[in-house]
Amino acid sequence: MNHPFPRAFIFDMDGTIVDNIPYHFKAWEQVFQDHGRVFDPVTFHARNTGTIEETVRKFFGDDLTLEEVYQVGEEKESAYRRLYQPHVKELEGLTSLLKQAASKGIHTALATMGGPANIDMVMQELGISDLFHYIIGGHKVSKGKPDPEIFQKAITHFGIEPAHALVFEDSHPGVKAALAAGADVVGICTTHSKEEFREWGVERTIDNYETFSRQYFPVTS
Repeated sequence: MNHPFPRAFIFDMDGTIVDNIPYHFKAWEQVFQDHGRVFDPVTFHARNTGTIEETVRKFFGDDLTLEEVYQVGEEKESAYRRLYQPHVKELEGLTSLLKQAASKGIHTALATMGGPANIDMVMQELGISDLFHYIIGGHKVSKGKPDPEIFQKAITHFGIEPAHALVFEDSHPGVKAALAAGADVVGICTTHSKEEFREWGVERTIDNYETFSRQYFPVTS
């Protein structure tokens, strides 16, 4: 299938520009234990969609007050940052790809359900915040992935047609959100296989950005 040449690259963060999903799981496991609950990784992975507030309510109860929801959510995010900060590392080739995109006039955006503190930590540790033209986090949307809102906002910000946006995603909810927004998708195989992405309707998959750059911006003599 032919794909329109993109005018914007839109990146998810967790599992997409950094391979950090195991640290999120460790943080959730710790919070479950702190609250006397059993953490089942399979069940959690299957139901972990939307905003962090939505996740807390799914697993800790709809009867929680808003203050209690925020408290549990902050416990988890604080634990995640403490666990992951010493290990922050970009997925291979990311910085180079962002610079190549800029040289070709392609807009770049970060569209993640992560909150401001998580975004700031990753951006600061990697030193790449200046390479994104637009950054939007979960605190700026009312509905989390698989709802397309976050990608729609990024696309609207650049004033482009959805078909001219290329989204990089690692998760099924993220893929569903990007496709629902009308964007094309490249699957990042950090947490899911190429076969799974194909089942979700994603044709192109990569293991890292060095692979993508070689395919997309080949060196010519």
